[in-house]
Amino acid sequence: MIGTLTSEAAEALGGLPTSARVSPGSGDNACAALGVGLTSPGPMALSLGTSGTLFCVAPAALDDATGVVCPFLAAAGGGLPLLCTLNCTVPPGASCFPFLPFLPWGCP
Repeated sequence: MIGTLTSEAAEALGGLPTSARVSPGSGDNACAALGVGLTSPGPMALSLGTSGTLFCVAPAALDDATGVVCPFLAAAGGGLPLLCTLNCTVPPGASCFPFLPFLPWGCP
């Protein structure tokens, strides 16, 4: 949270209360990092859905000239280096997640 609305902003927004909290907006992965408690370097999160992402908090944005690691910023400050792959949902009739064959243990 950054603070609360100024009187001018509250009035311009149709009379909202000045006690309304103001916080920055963020992207889905940055908000997911907050939601699972990633606010400092260390642990990583894996998100599987329409894309598969692996991310963690870093002291600063990562500059990866190869483009393999996306240099996002974390909502809590610092960097949010992110690896991303294509769809990780299970299509109807599939026996495993599409990305599992690329992991060391593969599909069952």
